[in-house]
Amino acid sequence: MPVSFILTTITASKTKFEFSRSLQTGELIFSQSDLLLDRNKRAFVFGNVMVIDTNHLDNYFLFSHELIHIYQYYDYNFINSYFNKPVMNWKNKSNTFNRINNLLYFDTQGIILRGLYLYENRANSCYFDNFFEYEAEFFARRGRVICP
Repeated sequence: MPVSFILTTITASKTKFEFSRSLQTGELIFSQSDLLLDRNKRAFVFGNVMVIDTNHLDNYFLFSHELIHIYQYYDYNFINSYFNKPVMNWKNKSNTFNRINNLLYFDTQGIILRGLYLYENRANSCYFDNFFEYEAEFFARRGRVICP
């Protein structure tokens, strides 16, 4: 999964790996001490990698909310099947691509999911006023995101 690998590499180069949290959740978790100041956020998901502010490592609902975003990333995996026909055509025409395709699984859902997220936020006055945030908040604490 080259997209996930690239996102993980970028995240790992700028943050601290949380080994125990990653074992507890089964997902890659990183932390950063100045996240709240830098991005005005307590946590975010970058593809299928979570970055959380160091001061909020014990916030159960924050972890739950961000885990739902990771699950959303995996839920859009079906999008990759739409690219099977063009990939097969490309595979038959290129020996180099044929070798690469045997080693990598192209996770194109990240691009589509991010586009859908931005589309949902196109006219909203509140960042959290979209389907993806509502779903994450509903499953994290059975509540609804309240925008100021």
